[in-house]
Amino acid sequence: MTTPAAIAHRAAKILGSAWNAYTGSWEALGRLNAPDTDTYTLDVDVDEGELRLTAGLDPTGPIATFREMHTPAGIAAVTEAVAQEIRRHLAETAPDPTASDGPSQARTEAPPPPGRPHSHHLP
Repeated sequence: MTTPAAIAHRAAKILGSAWNAYTGSWEALGRLNAPDTDTYTLDVDVDEGELRLTAGLDPTGPIATFREMHTPAGIAAVTEAVAQEIRRHLAETAPDPTASDGPSQARTEAPPPPGRPHSHHLP
């Protein structure tokens, strides 16, 4: 059996040496963070039976969900997808380096619409 904490530790290795993973009680959740980033949490939605990835500073709910996997290849694919979703979230939430404090440099790009998080249905 692979736990959310075990996947968090594997994903931290994929993300690089700046990333740390922490194990929650009973390994029922795992947390990942790096300097100057949000904290990401992996836990299981017991009603849906899915692994949820949430970002601590994102109030919209899970940023991604993953189906339960039992094979080593499936678990590896979920772990890679967790790292990919963290990278995607970081890229989407990174401050715009061209923006200033003035309104003339405001972003004209609309934020993505709220809704269901990215759901991964890996083979």
